[in-house]
Amino acid sequence: MNKTTRILTILAVMPMLASCGKTLTRAEAIDNLNKSAEHVESSSYKAPTKLTFSATTTDEDGSDVNEIAFDADAHYLSIYEKSGSEGDYSVYFQEGDKAYLVEADDKNYTNGTYTVIPSVSRIDAAIKEIYGANAGSAFLRTLATELKAMGEQAESQEASATASVEGLTIAKNTFKENYTSSGEGNLSIEFLLDYDATYKGSLLGTETTTRTVLYMSTKVTMDDFKPKSVKAESKFDLLGLKGEEKSEMTYNWGSCNIAKPDISKLKAK
Repeated sequence: MNKTTRILTILAVMPMLASCGKTLTRAEAIDNLNKSAEHVESSSYKAPTKLTFSATTTDEDGSDVNEIAFDADAHYLSIYEKSGSEGDYSVYFQEGDKAYLVEADDKNYTNGTYTVIPSVSRIDAAIKEIYGANAGSAFLRTLATELKAMGEQAESQEASATASVEGLTIAKNTFKENYTSSGEGNLSIEFLLDYDATYKGSLLGTETTTRTVLYMSTKVTMDDFKPKSVKAESKFDLLGLKGEEKSEMTYNWGSCNIAKPDISKLKAK
């Protein structure tokens, strides 16, 4: 999975959390997101031109690191991804009247090569795409849709768990959600689903003991119509299939440390 897809996949299923403000219902939180999207789409909204983003994801297969930095005014973009021991570092930048793409294995430009690209328009287009994936109206509307779906799924899980089933012992069945907002463009969400149950009985004519574990915890902060941080953890054990994942993302809007590579020390691709 490439860096952009990985980030989009993570973000698409994550709601948001902040520390203070007016308590909202889920419906009000969804309405807040949709109204924020409308504001971002308006002609009065000025999109940020700088971002430093980092994400770390850990699961049973190891850890992945994703880092993005852009300065739209300077036509600069760097993207770094590391999965296990494999790395990929790309830097788009303008130098004089030329635009370049540098590709390497790491930030030390190991095995680095450079390509002269036709114009800065390619850099600008890439920045616009990344901004749209990590903020923008489409991002906000996706969060609103996913928040609704996650809430309904958790309610369904909680309702089914309370039903009387012979042979089913429920150790945990917790569903919590908290939404707060301190004003327009600010939204906080805390989402927790923790379910643990064991079934002893007949399954397809065979006596069996089956344990089901499902844990989801998400905390994200959003302010000024943009995400600031995301923390998420999930665990599952379903019919012998197990998995666990932790992720953390931070967004520093308005900040970008421009680090242009020295073309003279690299090979042309």
